[in-house]
Amino acid sequence: SRLWVAVPSTGRLLGFAQGRAATSVPVGGGPQGVASDGRGRVWVTHTGDRALTVYDPSTRKRRSVATGADPGPIAMAAGAAWVVDRGEAALTHVDVRTLAARRVALPARATNVVSAYGRVWVVLSGGGVRVLDGDGKPGAVQSPPVAGAVAGGGPSHGVWFAGAISGTRTQLTRVDPREEVAR
Repeated sequence: SRLWVAVPSTGRLLGFAQGRAATSVPVGGGPQGVASDGRGRVWVTHTGDRALTVYDPSTRKRRSVATGADPGPIAMAAGAAWVVDRGEAALTHVDVRTLAARRVALPARATNVVSAYGRVWVVLSGGGVRVLDGDGKPGAVQSPPVAGAVAGGGPSHGVWFAGAISGTRTQLTRVDPREEVAR
C-alpha cells in the first residue's frame, strides 16, 4: 500500500511506501485531488487538462476521463468518483467500472466533497452542505445547518465540518447521519 500525493508544480503523482523507492507518475497539468478505489487504482484530478487520470499501479496504465472546467477535490462513494467542478455549480460523477462521466447539478458552487455512510457530502460555497445519495439525488439525510463559510469535513464518528463564523472564531459541527442531527 502506498501514500499518493499530487504535485501541481510538476504535473506528477508521487507514491510512497515504507522501505521502497518513491513512484513518480506523470498525470497532466495541475494535479489537485487524490483518491483511491476498491481496486487499488488512484484517481487524480488536474485542472490543466479539464480531466482526471485513473492510474492502476499494478499495470502502470493510465486512463483520462473528461470532467468539468475546473476539477478539484475528489471522493469515492457508491461505486463512483465524485469530483468538484469549481467552475460551475456541479459535480462530475464517474462510474468506477465503466469510467462513464455525467454532470450532477448543485444549488451553488462546491468547495469540497466527502464520502461517508454511503452518501456524498458536498460543501457549498457561502456555507451549507448538500447530502446526495449514490445517484446524485438529495438523500434522506437533511442538509445540516452549518454557520459561516464551510472549510471541509471528513468521516469519523459522524461527518465533521469546520467553518469560520466571525474573525478568528470557528465553529465545528458534527453530523450524525444515523440520527439525522447536526450538533
